[in-house]
Amino acid sequence: MKTIQITTLMVATLLIASIGHAQKSSIKSVKINKTAVTKVAPKSESTCKKISAKVVSGILRNTISRTLKITLDRDNSSISLMGKTRTFKVPEKEVRGPARKWKYFIKDVNSFKSWSTFERTTNKFYLFVEFEGNGSEIKGTCPGCLKRFRDRRAPDFNWEGKRIAKIQLSPIAYENSVAFEVDKVELAGKFDLNGPAQYFLPSLVKFFENKIKDGIEKQARIILNSSENKKIMAEGMRGTVELYGLRSVSTVEITNNNLYICQ
Repeated sequence: MKTIQITTLMVATLLIASIGHAQKSSIKSVKINKTAVTKVAPKSESTCKKISAKVVSGILRNTISRTLKITLDRDNSSISLMGKTRTFKVPEKEVRGPARKWKYFIKDVNSFKSWSTFERTTNKFYLFVEFEGNGSEIKGTCPGCLKRFRDRRAPDFNWEGKRIAKIQLSPIAYENSVAFEVDKVELAGKFDLNGPAQYFLPSLVKFFENKIKDGIEKQARIILNSSENKKIMAEGMRGTVELYGLRSVSTVEITNNNLYICQ
């Protein structure tokens, strides 16, 4: 009788262990499958439609980037987009020169080309603005020097390489269509000093990089995020949205280098 009880207990224990192992394996499998589905599409194909990034970039070009212009010029800096213009300041910076104080400011730098694109490496949409080069984008002066030395004593800065402002965008659902908002701005190129005064270069370069970037980002965010311009973007995207038979748009997201619009 004792032998039978022990055998039964052993069988029950083995059964419980087997069931527990099966449950653990099942849970692990569900997690893997769920992750795989999320990577393919944000929701089911019945409620979400996929638009290629190339198509969206073309719409951005026609509605936004072709109208985008930026001027960088001290207190008269401005950004124009879709018929609206915002002005801002890129402040001067005073530094200690070898003998006297030197004053630096950005002068008359204008954009001449803008375009939109999608980068697969970051899975993001961008507006690119390229600026002309005049050889002395950041001017240096010596206010306390003799008149004939005021412009020559403090060396200027050149914005070398590709002088580009890169505006990162995020898609949003807007009025049963799609619009875009500004995420951040980055600058391409490098500021080089004309002359031997290298000891204050890092801090001065960083100052102007930050001020230019922050000025463009703040004004681009205001002008692009306005309800009027969101409507223009939404209308530009509406034909594509309706082409896929969606009556409304509640969410949008970028997944696997495509834009998904969802009811």
